[in-house]
Amino acid sequence: MATTVEQLKQAQAQNRELLKEIKALTATVQTLTEEVAFFQRQLFGKHSEKITDPNQLSLLAEGGIVN
Repeated sequence: MATTVEQLKQAQAQNRELLKEIKALTATVQTLTEEVAFFQRQLFGKHSEKITDPNQLSLLAEGGIVN
C-alpha cells in the first residue's frame, strides 16, 4: 500500500502531465479558432463584385426594370 507521500508524488506527477496536455489542447483550440476566422473572412468577407457583362448595368438604366 502506497504511503501518503508516495500518493502525493503520484498526484503531482499526474498534475504536471495534465497541465502539459491542457497547454497543448489550448494551443490547438487557438490555432483552429484562427483558421475558422480566416475561412469565415474568405467566405463571408467583403468581395469586390466585378461586372463581366456590360449589359448588366442596363437593368438599372432608364427604361430598364427599375424606373
